[in-house]
Amino acid sequence: MELASRCLRWREKADDQFTAIKLEPALHKWRFNHLPSSIAGRCGIGLRRRQLLWVHGLDEEKRRPWIWLAETYGYRECWSLPLTTRSERLVGCVTLYFPERRVPEKADQDLAAMIGQTAAMIISRHHENENRLRSEERFHQFATAASGALWIRDAITLKMEYASSGIERIYGVDKQTFLDRAETWASSIVPEDRAIAFESLHEAQAGKAVVHEFRIRRVNDGAFRWIRNTDFPLCDPQGRVDRIGGIAEDVTDAKLAIEHQENLLAELQHRVRNVMAIIRSIVDRTIGGAASVQEYAELMKGRIDAFSRVQALLTRAANISVDLRSIVHDELNALAIHEKKVDAMGPAVELSPKAAETMALVIHELAANARKYGALAARDGLVRVRWEVFDLGEQPWLAFDWNEDGAPGQTPSAEPHRVGFGRELIEGRIPYELSGRGNVRIDRGGAQCHLEFPLTNRPSVLGTNAPQRASVFGGTIDRGAKRI
Repeated sequence: MELASRCLRWREKADDQFTAIKLEPALHKWRFNHLPSSIAGRCGIGLRRRQLLWVHGLDEEKRRPWIWLAETYGYRECWSLPLTTRSERLVGCVTLYFPERRVPEKADQDLAAMIGQTAAMIISRHHENENRLRSEERFHQFATAASGALWIRDAITLKMEYASSGIERIYGVDKQTFLDRAETWASSIVPEDRAIAFESLHEAQAGKAVVHEFRIRRVNDGAFRWIRNTDFPLCDPQGRVDRIGGIAEDVTDAKLAIEHQENLLAELQHRVRNVMAIIRSIVDRTIGGAASVQEYAELMKGRIDAFSRVQALLTRAANISVDLRSIVHDELNALAIHEKKVDAMGPAVELSPKAAETMALVIHELAANARKYGALAARDGLVRVRWEVFDLGEQPWLAFDWNEDGAPGQTPSAEPHRVGFGRELIEGRIPYELSGRGNVRIDRGGAQCHLEFPLTNRPSVLGTNAPQRASVFGGTIDRGAKRI
């Protein structure tokens, strides 16, 4: 049986094309792209049975593919055997064609088996190589898309062998420099955190996975950043640690957010205490000025509502200022006082949070008192409200006047009953909280009030100067490295 008289054809299951190899000294190759997959019908029987199958008399076959092979190449005999790997995985079949009819002899079967084993090995290696390339591509896509940075280093020398593109974003240095210069990683860590970073690497060398945090100074912009590293061992087939893998994440923003949240919680607790102190003060002062439970409830509601209204203005932003005209307008509207009974005039004046809170309560007390006892309780009564800004020394001051006219039959002796909490606000809190002065008196026309205080930036009773979120440029973060 001459080698030149045979042709070998092998087929992969996933491919409808066939590679035909004529076994001549030149080992010339060509592809039969036009051969339909149905030509492998009988070969498929050998595939399914996983045994050698031979077909006699190709020239007597009625199907066109076999007739074409017989007429074109003069083939009369076909042997087909499956291709399996060492793990018994079926990868295809190999078919030998002969120009004469013959029964396979022992030497022929041995030769076919050798060819089949060789072809199976080539196909298997080809598949393994393709799978490896696909796996590497998937890993590259995963590493590129990950929010953190992936790295691998030699477990003995600790030299970097692989780094994903995330390294450039986190450490601020190009990936190749990070790989070529082992000191780049160590030098970027702040000195006081290096010990725990190297200790974690040593634990990974010993076969333990470790999660730890440390601070770095980013190379490209000098910013200080918090890094959370996960170090873990990578073992060879014998179970020895030969590589160390790692995942680095920049957790700076998360840490700053947690710190800011802690500050805000402390601020909230402080604000709640301040609010409770204000309400307690209102409750205590209201008890002594109410003649009945119903009056007490009305006074409490009015005062708390006034305090709430000004807080609604202040909480639009941190330590925002409030226009005095808005306070006057809101308090008069809240008491349903007709605008014709109040003559209010003054320039635009922005009050600090503390001054806005105090003035809101003062104007509420004056307006409530005027509606119940004073000028607003009379049909022809009128309240004139004026304010202006003047300079005292090197600082602007606010002068505020509330003058009533036409109160119904009032006498000066009524003032202790009618201006209790309001008098305390004007003559007590204005000097104490706003460093100003104020006085109020009751005459036959109604209440006459004058107060003045410096226009300085004083925080709200709810404000505690909550810090803005910290920045990490130009300074270090003040918490040290730690093991998680």
